[in-house]
Amino acid sequence: MTYPISQLDGIDAASARQLKSIGIRTTAALLEAAKTMMRR
Repeated sequence: MTYPISQLDGIDAASARQLKSIGIRTTAALLEAAKTMMRR
C-alpha cells in the first residue's frame, strides 16, 4: 500500500517539500529511491 510522504511519522513539512521537489511523493517512490546504497 502506498501513502503520501506527508503521512510518514518523523517527516516534517520542510522535508516533505524537499522530497517532493526531487520527485518523491509516495512511500513507494521513497523505497525505490533508497533501495541502493548510492541513492541513500
